[in-house]
This record gives sequence, C-alpha cells and structure tokens, in this order.
Amino acid sequence: MDQNLVGIVLGVVFILFLAAKFFGNNKMPPTKAFRCAGCKKNEAYSKRTIEAWRNGYKRIYCQACHVKWLKNNPNTRNTSSGSQGCAVVAVTIISLPIFTAVIGWVVF
Repeated sequence: MDQNLVGIVLGVVFILFLAAKFFGNNKMPPTKAFRCAGCKKNEAYSKRTIEAWRNGYKRIYCQACHVKWLKNNPNTRNTSSGSQGCAVVAVTIISLPIFTAVIGWVVF
C-alpha cells in the first residue's frame, strides 16, 4: 500500500472522529418539559436547559430562577466555554499533518 494513501486514510478518519465528537451530540431530553429545581414550576426545555441536560445536570432551573441564581453568584459565570472553538480548530489544523506524518513513519 502506498505511504501517502495510508496517511490520507488516517487523516480522514481523524477528521471524521473530531467532527463526530464536536457535532454529534444531538440527544434530546425524554420529555418536552422539566420541573424547575428552584420554584417547582413545569417549564419547557430551552437551548440552555437542553445543554445542561446533555451535560448531565440533574437540577435544572427555569430562566427566572437561573437569572436569580446568576445575580446571587456573579463570580461563577463560565465565560471560557465559547471562546475555545477557535483554539480547537487551530490545534486540529496544525496537528493533523504532524499526526499523519508520525503515523506514516511508524507504519512504514
């Protein structure tokens, strides 16, 4: 088998793995609504609460209780989660040729 072909195949597999990892989490909650852990009101899932459910949080809050909690806990906001996307893409683009070269060198 040609060395370039092996590198290309491994590179494509690596890209598909990364794409599945970052874009493949489309699980939805089993019901359309949840019971707020704060006020006990039944509330429809929003983008924020669906993401919380996907991340495994058991105590999900409605928007009003969430805003109240944020006002009482101003230093706990997670501002870094949205800013890592560019870094992930840059590291992937830089590491892909290196990864492919190393695998090609080890195989042959």
